[in-house]
Amino acid sequence: MKCLTRKDLITAYLSYDARKKNNPIPKNIADWPWSDPNALDLELKRHGFKPGVIAGYKTWQEVQLSRECLLDCAVVKNMFHDFQLPSENLPRALNELIHHRVFHQWKPNQPTEWYEWLESGNPFPDDWPLILRPAKKSEAPAKYYVEDGSGRAVCFLRRLVNHPKENGVAMGYLGVEPDSESRFMSGPEFRELLNLV
Repeated sequence: MKCLTRKDLITAYLSYDARKKNNPIPKNIADWPWSDPNALDLELKRHGFKPGVIAGYKTWQEVQLSRECLLDCAVVKNMFHDFQLPSENLPRALNELIHHRVFHQWKPNQPTEWYEWLESGNPFPDDWPLILRPAKKSEAPAKYYVEDGSGRAVCFLRRLVNHPKENGVAMGYLGVEPDSESRFMSGPEFRELLNLV
């Protein structure tokens, strides 16, 4: 698996996210300040993309996520808010969440290009990457957190769990080297990740 720079990662991520959101890829992206995570966050916000983690890591690792790898991930809790139970009572780690009915019943509340594709048994496309970072203590027992792509991760893992003989993998990128210059990463919510290098 190859290593990526922050520029490589953001360029790959925006290629997918722009299509997903029907946003244009910024025309000035080649001139973005790639060594400055805080200036990158401003550019991402200005163009309607999610700032924070993707600008907060200097290097990334391409990963292939098997059933076992996905079970080591945590997902965002509020994706289950449509169910009639408090989402804060649900585990975030997928190896615990698979025992709850919401894992088996969840589907997106708006049209997506990926839901029917994955539900129909198709392979996970390389150009739909999951964005991951190491998990925080509050996300234990997960080892990783799905920063972007929780819905795709749940749907794909559900299929692998329901069809044990299937051996598909999901494509993703894992943050490796956090940038201590990032105000996002050095803030109280994510500061502990700076010590995981």
